[in-house]
Amino acid sequence: MAERTRVIEIVPYKQEWKEAFEQIAAMIGSYIGDLILRIEHVGSTSVEGLPAKPIIDLDIVIDSYEMLPAIVERLAKEGYVHQGNMGVEGREAFQRTFNDGHMKYHLYVCPKDGKGFLEHIALRDYLRQYPSARDAYGELKQQLAKQHPSDIDRYVEGKTDFVRSILDKVLFTPTTGWKSGADGRTFVALFSGGKDSTLALYKAIQVGTCIGVITMLEEEGTRSRAHGMPPEVVKAQVESIGVPLYASATSWKAYEENLMRLLAEAKSQGAEVLVSGDIDVPAHGNWLDRVTQNAGLKLGMPLWEMGHREAVEDFIRHDFITMIVSVDLTKGMTEQDLGRIFTLDYVQELEDRGIDPCGESGEFHTTVIDGPLFQQPIPVRKSEITYDGKYAFLPLELDL
Repeated sequence: MAERTRVIEIVPYKQEWKEAFEQIAAMIGSYIGDLILRIEHVGSTSVEGLPAKPIIDLDIVIDSYEMLPAIVERLAKEGYVHQGNMGVEGREAFQRTFNDGHMKYHLYVCPKDGKGFLEHIALRDYLRQYPSARDAYGELKQQLAKQHPSDIDRYVEGKTDFVRSILDKVLFTPTTGWKSGADGRTFVALFSGGKDSTLALYKAIQVGTCIGVITMLEEEGTRSRAHGMPPEVVKAQVESIGVPLYASATSWKAYEENLMRLLAEAKSQGAEVLVSGDIDVPAHGNWLDRVTQNAGLKLGMPLWEMGHREAVEDFIRHDFITMIVSVDLTKGMTEQDLGRIFTLDYVQELEDRGIDPCGESGEFHTTVIDGPLFQQPIPVRKSEITYDGKYAFLPLELDL
């Protein structure tokens, strides 16, 4: 939190909290109003009738992280210190360093689709809608405050199961639940070795527990189905990540059957969620949602509905290194693109050529060879370019 509570004080709801929020929000809006979408009152003081610590929680909602540097600069001039996300993805905390005459408050800047913001709103709205849940939560908070009057960590821990039970009900809908599907859960991830599946796995590991990754191979078992990589390269990636590999050679006809078999195996090992790197899938009736439901799993897609350039820049910003290994020669890509490393300059070049920088229409595929997810880089050497109809491939081999 932006300001750490020393003694936990739970008091009955006060109508003045709403007025206090409005005053603080107006003050903050005078500093950065032109940079933000809105300011939301969240936390327990935003729920009428709910006992709470007398601290106002404010979420400053922004369109994207592109606005954050300007907000940090302006708030710094007003005496606020940026504290980072403090371990919560999708939320940037700020601490005031002065007495501004207002009651105590916590200030967060959140992207409109960020995990922290979505959870804050989901919990607030549920408690406002269901008085029985509000009252049960209030009783739990008061009980925990008595048990742990000066231990905020134990207090927060004691609320976790109750809060999670509500978020499970609310967030597991196609509009929000897919993005936060891995949060606090055990998961298995689909892994092609490319940029999107790698970034999704990286994000999921920050908030959940990975028991392994699933890679599907071509029928002969000599290449991965997604990106045409030799099994040895995929195995080296997974070993560097440090998780088990669930793999199966399969035809397209038997793909779903074999995937279901691997999902059943992962579920028997404790998986609750299947994580995928998909960005553009429909909210209703998509194949992956049906498969996970049939397997008795939930679906997690940390990149779902991200802007394509945003996803690529996020990947590069995290210092991942990926190489183009296959191209569709009918969609603006050429043999000269094979072997290129993704950089911001190359992303701009692709866009200038009219090519989606994510390759979401099958323009190209990549293989990730280094980054924060890996314990060591993947040593590869390039082989000769091969062709299959409209596709050109750059086979990679381990260079041990």
